[in-house]
Amino acid sequence: MEANERLVGFVKEAGGVALNMGDGIIHSWLNELVMPDTLVVGGDSHTRVPTALSFAQGSGGVAEAAATGVTEFVVPPSVLVEISGDFDDGVTVRDLVNYIPYKALRAFGKNVFEGAIIEYRRTGAPFDMIDVFKLTNSSAERSAAAACFELDAQTVAEHLKKVSIPLIEDMIARGYDVQETLLKRLEKMRAFVENPVLLQSDPQAQYAYVLKVDLAEIKEPYVACPHTPDNVKPLSELTGAPVDFTFIGSCMSGYKDFEAFERILRQTDKVAVEAWGAPPTHII
Repeated sequence: MEANERLVGFVKEAGGVALNMGDGIIHSWLNELVMPDTLVVGGDSHTRVPTALSFAQGSGGVAEAAATGVTEFVVPPSVLVEISGDFDDGVTVRDLVNYIPYKALRAFGKNVFEGAIIEYRRTGAPFDMIDVFKLTNSSAERSAAAACFELDAQTVAEHLKKVSIPLIEDMIARGYDVQETLLKRLEKMRAFVENPVLLQSDPQAQYAYVLKVDLAEIKEPYVACPHTPDNVKPLSELTGAPVDFTFIGSCMSGYKDFEAFERILRQTDKVAVEAWGAPPTHII
């Protein structure tokens, strides 16, 4: 507790904003607080925000950045994941998260994402921002250095207007420190909403690998099995496996997951296993 209090004091002295105990997982908050098209450096391996390019760093790199304002890293090659088509009934983005390494391993014979930047590109109906986050967040499970999702600037502006800006306004009203920092971020986000512009990929960009996924080819849910998130199997191969308990939570969960969880419970007369739900932040 003493170490946490000292760290909070250091963050505030440096002009940063510190969360309160019980607020939840920091990188789930960062999804809503970072400016689009910025570079984010985080000490958590899951620091993978959907609207910017975020590199997870070790504690030494983060400490260096906090103390000096500068840190160094080598920009690795990129792997492009092109997503087209539409989901079949009963299949979700969470299945896509698992299907990507499943297909890549069979296409290339190895984890091509390790140490690389994953660039996601979607053609067709856009994903919700929470689904975009699930894809960028899951790059940590692929051992990727970073991830980004090619987004429409107006889509990002609408998300800032509906979610991020009201959240910061609420933080200011609740008295989060440092108020000046929050006010500056609020001003920048409002300016972006008025004139939304995002960087775009170079049409001549060279990629180490390109993986094409048509959502229609995912005919059933895909599940990550012990003891690695890359050990993926289609649900049909797990028929008959015992289930000890269920857990809905983690930093990758969004409001839609809990809505689906509630819907299943209300439609089920009898729950056969113990079920837990743990929202990652009090925002949800």
